[in-house]
Amino acid sequence: MADFWLFAPEYYAELPACIGTLILALFFFGYGKTVVGQGRCFPLLAAAFFLASIHATLNLFGLMACSNGACFDPTVMALGGAFIQTTAALFVLFTVLYQQDSFQTLSASAKKKFVVICTLLVNVLVLGATHVLEYKLPIDGVFWVIALLFYGIELLWSNSPTDKRQTFGFGVSLIVLSCVDAVSVLRRPALAQLWTAADLEGIFPQFWGVESLAYAFVLLMFLVLNNRLVYARLETMKKQLETASQKTMVIMQTVPLPIMIFQLNEETLLFANATASQLFHIDMTTDVGHVKLRDYYTDPNTRKILLQALTTVGSVENLTILFKRRDTAEEFWVDMNACVINFNNELALYTICREVTQQKRQEEALYQDATIDPLTKCYNRRQLYHMISKEVTRSWRYNTPFCLIMVDIDHFKTINDTYGHSAGDEALKSLVLSLQSQLRSGDSVGRYGGEEFIVILSGTAARDAFMVAERLRKNIAKLKITTTDQRTFSMTVSMGLVESTHNQDVNQLIQYADKALYIAKNSGRNRTVVYDGTSQQQAAPTTDASAIDSDQQ
Repeated sequence: MADFWLFAPEYYAELPACIGTLILALFFFGYGKTVVGQGRCFPLLAAAFFLASIHATLNLFGLMACSNGACFDPTVMALGGAFIQTTAALFVLFTVLYQQDSFQTLSASAKKKFVVICTLLVNVLVLGATHVLEYKLPIDGVFWVIALLFYGIELLWSNSPTDKRQTFGFGVSLIVLSCVDAVSVLRRPALAQLWTAADLEGIFPQFWGVESLAYAFVLLMFLVLNNRLVYARLETMKKQLETASQKTMVIMQTVPLPIMIFQLNEETLLFANATASQLFHIDMTTDVGHVKLRDYYTDPNTRKILLQALTTVGSVENLTILFKRRDTAEEFWVDMNACVINFNNELALYTICREVTQQKRQEEALYQDATIDPLTKCYNRRQLYHMISKEVTRSWRYNTPFCLIMVDIDHFKTINDTYGHSAGDEALKSLVLSLQSQLRSGDSVGRYGGEEFIVILSGTAARDAFMVAERLRKNIAKLKITTTDQRTFSMTVSMGLVESTHNQDVNQLIQYADKALYIAKNSGRNRTVVYDGTSQQQAAPTTDASAIDSDQQ
């Protein structure tokens, strides 16, 4: 038995059937999956050649054992080999069957049942016939040859528009392999007895080389077919992508919303549909490749906001941006959605906009109506309370005081009676303009009612606020207002000042400022009185300014 594993020269003739079928099985299983979508079921074919490799290996081991005097039950060897070879042949036929459209309509469970029943039934018939013929005729080998021949002929007659030549070559290679396997069947002892030794030497000289070439030919044809099918699929996918790209471009051109595509880093314009060209005043013949998105920003920080959203979230939704047209500098509002896409093999920023200029104007008008006094264009009473509440919160959070100044025009009824209500309106507007021109950006002015106004001095103590109030009051006294009939007059104001340290309630602070104003009025007008929190409030000294100066005096 030590010599069992030693290969005699006659053993080498059996190696191509063992190794060749195994290599084919591996290739069919490894590379055949890429073309299953073309209607073939190469995993089944891989299983068929794998079983054929096992069958050839068992025959080789049986030959080696017999040559070394080992005893194997010939019946068991024959039945096992017949079962394996018959199952391999069935798998080849199932491969052909799987390509039929009628078979594809069956459910997965129905296919499995059909395969199992056919495998069992045919194996029973083949094993029974082999036993009846006393193992003299290799029915399983003949069945294997017929299966390969049938599959090869089926490939020759197939009508594949994309791989006709490659399918034909693959079919021819299977027919050649079936012929080689037919010769191998003829060399079996049961049939070799029909030939003399001289005949065998003449017919089968060095047949193992021919058999090896047959397997190599099948492998080569399969690889060519597989590569062709992959190439054909890639070409089909390429055409589908081109068609989809063309459809996408048509859709983007016809969409009524403005669509633009920019380079991701440089923000250079790559595409704009007709709606976007009209909205942004883009000339597609000259601006593509030159215009940048940043050219339309009114605020340079908009680009940072956009890039930050793309970096953190990956997309932008309903970002309201104020743009300007490059040629006219006209401003307009849009709601923008944006995301990063692949456009012509480069990363690009895809934007779709919706103009909301009219909506923003309506919102601005509503805001003006809700917060702005229509005559003087300063805050109205409702917004004034809101601004004071914000100052109270800020003062509490940062522990800094603020001051309120209540301003009232002296003898305003006399102005209306003497110069008319239009002159009174001009006096109110001139008062507000004078106040706003002298205040800081963080300060506010609001109309409390009639000729009374409130000035909010943010982050200011009473001592500094008194100096500001006096400056405001003196500048107002210097105003000269001209009526429609070319008469001029001036006016003075009385002011009541309160610091937020006295109370944190909005209504209470306004009452304190009104109380100081009342004292200023009763003390001779045209002065500023600071609320000190006592019942005995002292008034500031009176300045040299009359209540009303007119060209009549």
